Amino acid sequence: MSLLEVKNLRIAFSTDSGTVRAVSGVDFTIEEGDILGLVGETGAGKTTTACGIMRLIPSPPGRIEEGEVLYQGEDLLKKSEREMRKIRGNEISMIFQDPMTALNPVKTIGEQIAEGILLHNPISRGDARDAAIDMLKMVGITEERYDEYPFQFSGGMKQRVVIAMALACKPKLLIADEPTTALDVTTQAQVMELLLSVVKQYKTSLIVVTHNLGLVSRYAKRIYVMYAGRVVECGTTEDLLTRPKHPYTMGLLKAVPGLDDDKEKDLVPIHGAPPNLARLPEGCYFMPRCPYACDKCRNSNYPEFKEVGERGHFAACHLDIKEGGE
Repeated sequence: MSLLEVKNLRIAFSTDSGTVRAVSGVDFTIEEGDILGLVGETGAGKTTTACGIMRLIPSPPGRIEEGEVLYQGEDLLKKSEREMRKIRGNEISMIFQDPMTALNPVKTIGEQIAEGILLHNPISRGDARDAAIDMLKMVGITEERYDEYPFQFSGGMKQRVVIAMALACKPKLLIADEPTTALDVTTQAQVMELLLSVVKQYKTSLIVVTHNLGLVSRYAKRIYVMYAGRVVECGTTEDLLTRPKHPYTMGLLKAVPGLDDDKEKDLVPIHGAPPNLARLPEGCYFMPRCPYACDKCRNSNYPEFKEVGERGHFAACHLDIKEGGE
């Protein structure tokens, strides 16, 4: 049995301009101890998918219209809010995009970590404090900083605090939503290495949600590429990096700088902008930006998500695969 299996997840939001289909039939699976990457531009539906798993979609205006989120075989979408409160932060934890908004500015960082431990464990405040100190030490923060406030920490150190909070109850699954946003390259690497070392120690499965394909490709076993609320390609990291089959994945890879690239060489952007999710184009959603688009892309239904290689490599594209890669 898989640790988590997401089936046909559909999430929509009601707006003045119409219904926004933020997530349209997303499927993926993660096994125990695995690292999975969920990649795409801003607005692709990555964070909404993560919040859907956690049952954190604000209603109204949002709603989960359809699908299943099977955690150890049980559908989280059928559980009560009381049951979900026992799971969040305990069995499934999430690191949110901005550590500053995830931390309470009027509470010490130690209090905030201990609070989560007390919520899910029948222990004394003294024991919770000791456990919180141990978590701080694990992420490289000394005991002396237990009583300090978020404003006294740098961006990278705040992210370490948030990681400690998320892992305090030793969850089986951790969802990290843009864990390195607004950090410099050196700090990004430090935060990711720290996150991975702690995850490995606790044997926690990890979903990394990011727009940075270059970053996640160094750590994830499998990658799912999202565009306009749908998964357009998925496969092992090796297959996606060396044999991409969807033009959008190819575009993302061309936009990532390489160590061997000529310094004078310009990165190749993906021209245009993601579609309005309240007014999606006919046919393939990527068609208006695709350099390989043909009449079939414009006039047919949305392309079938089909197997295009070995080891579970799938893509949703009308093009002949060899033609699309040239």
